[in-house]
Amino acid sequence: MNNTGLKSFKVFLASGFAVVLCAITFSCASQKKDEAGKTDAAREAVLVGMVRIYGNEPHTWVGIDTGIEGKVYSVEPLETARELRSLQGNLMEFKVRIRNTALPGLEGIATMLSWRILQ
Repeated sequence: MNNTGLKSFKVFLASGFAVVLCAITFSCASQKKDEAGKTDAAREAVLVGMVRIYGNEPHTWVGIDTGIEGKVYSVEPLETARELRSLQGNLMEFKVRIRNTALPGLEGIATMLSWRILQ
């Protein structure tokens, strides 16, 4: 290998190392942590709020509006969301497992464990 080829190889190797280092740094830094310092683990909670439908057809989604400072949670799985559509407008209590999300306007994604109508 001549001197120019060796120099190009070193630049290529250093660039590759820098890219890998940046990827590792950003992937570790992007993990959200809760108050206990744990990463994005789902947590169980009880929410009181109303079922609301957000978006426009064909891109609608079902959410829980707690009425507290605009806290809205997206509902999953899809089958449960479809079932809850008919209950919109009722004040309800939901037992959920919440996952954090980076989506703007959402407090988290709620997997329904159980629910009941309060009013």
